[in-house]
Amino acid sequence: MRQGPLLLPIRKWRGLDTMESAAMVARIAQEWKPHAIFVDAGGVGGGVADRLRQLGYLAIDVQFGSRSSDERYARKREQMWAEMAAWLKAASIPNDDQQLLAGLTAPTYSHAGVNG
Repeated sequence: MRQGPLLLPIRKWRGLDTMESAAMVARIAQEWKPHAIFVDAGGVGGGVADRLRQLGYLAIDVQFGSRSSDERYARKREQMWAEMAAWLKAASIPNDDQQLLAGLTAPTYSHAGVNG
């Protein structure tokens, strides 16, 4: 969750089924009143997004492997990483979450060949 340039405390859970995950997100959404909720639609995420929409939330499915909406990137995943990098230049994230820091610094990139 974020509010402007501030990353809010991260909440983590494991072992929940689709409906339990949707209920957890809905409880958080009741508290924070977000404009939108973005859901990784791969795996069970599609069911979570469906349930959130049924509950009246604006849940937006994100397909990380889909084509980017920005022609500078091949896939949505690369676009999101680039947009997050730009956001982080003005943002504030907690530096005490080692799992978050590892996740943000682990991905690497390479340039795709251009036929020409």
